[in-house]
Amino acid sequence: MHKADIEKLEDMLINHEKYKKLLRFREMELEYTQSENIPDHKNNSDQQDPRTIKAGSNTSTVEQKVIKWEKDLQYQTLYSIVCNTPKFIQSLSEYEHIIYEYRYRKANPIITEWDDIAAVIESEAQRIEKPDVTVGRTKTLNMRESMLKRLADYTGYTLM
Repeated sequence: MHKADIEKLEDMLINHEKYKKLLRFREMELEYTQSENIPDHKNNSDQQDPRTIKAGSNTSTVEQKVIKWEKDLQYQTLYSIVCNTPKFIQSLSEYEHIIYEYRYRKANPIITEWDDIAAVIESEAQRIEKPDVTVGRTKTLNMRESMLKRLADYTGYTLM
């Protein structure tokens, strides 16, 4: 996994509220942009393909909004991030949840370095499983990487 991928995926976890705001802003942008209007003289032309459907007042404004949203790639990406990140967080294991809380939610501002997080995971593992379990920085970083790969799958993010 590349550094840029890690930064982007971590940004999704840290700044979830920012993505909600961006999604709402994109909705407003799409709502207030002008759609292409066909002039009446071309719309009633004999040269128009008879198989095309002339959509006029047959479609509601809600339907038009949804169609715009479905066609817009930026909206779809933001929507996927906003809706699927909480589902991903719900699916975290105990140890991954510790990484999420300490690294991305800043549960304890003193414990943010990977060695410190590894020590917390190790103490939790020793408490739950066996007293001889050791968890170091490398194992913690491997857990983070697998965690971020799953987040990419949840949100549809394509890795480099």
